[in-house]
Amino acid sequence: MRDDQKPHRGLWHVMQVDSGIVGIIVAAGFVVLALVGMPTIAPVFLLATVPIALVVVVMMHFSRPRR
Repeated sequence: MRDDQKPHRGLWHVMQVDSGIVGIIVAAGFVVLALVGMPTIAPVFLLATVPIALVVVVMMHFSRPRR
């Protein structure tokens, strides 16, 4: 049942997502784009994507606000 006493969260409400999951999804997207678009350089692109994704995941993990 809906509770009408709660205020609306607003137009700019942002979903809370785990940074590790987001990093994996972004890295997988880059890998798929590389394999589909440029199969000759896919191994090089794959080897470059994984460390960049790991750096992004670590940066997002340590930059989130503590509660």
